[in-house]
Amino acid sequence: MIIIGFFVNDYFDVLSSNEEFQHSIGFDLPPQNNLLSILRLQQLQHLIKIQVIEPLVELLRRQPRPYGYFLGNFTAFEVAREDMAVAGKYHFPCIIYMREHGDPIGEIGRDTRQQREKWFRETDTKQDRICRENCLDVCIQYNNTVMQNRRKSGQID
Repeated sequence: MIIIGFFVNDYFDVLSSNEEFQHSIGFDLPPQNNLLSILRLQQLQHLIKIQVIEPLVELLRRQPRPYGYFLGNFTAFEVAREDMAVAGKYHFPCIIYMREHGDPIGEIGRDTRQQREKWFRETDTKQDRICRENCLDVCIQYNNTVMQNRRKSGQID
């Protein structure tokens, strides 16, 4: 019995020179612990964009950006009207609120929708620590879009 085994890229490795292989894994890049390498990091560039550049643009345009819940300038969590997170007999504003051990809106029952609508009208999510610190970007964008559309249609100031 003859068993022949190949690694996924064995054939390609044979066709590549040592110099090409070294280039493909970054041998020609500067050392990773110098200032140039740190400034080139994609994550650092993104962090600078969302923590420095976008807040400045937001202030200049006077328009909220999708990152940063506390900059959204809305007090209601729109998703709570359409979506429900349930644990046992209790319902929560969202899955994140439940994960962070926030208080439930109430117990599941005949008046669940009314409880959720009351929570929506009376809760200022900008003041809620769980909402402020944990809201997902997609929910922030959704809430900003809904509030913007409601303002345009005259439903709110």
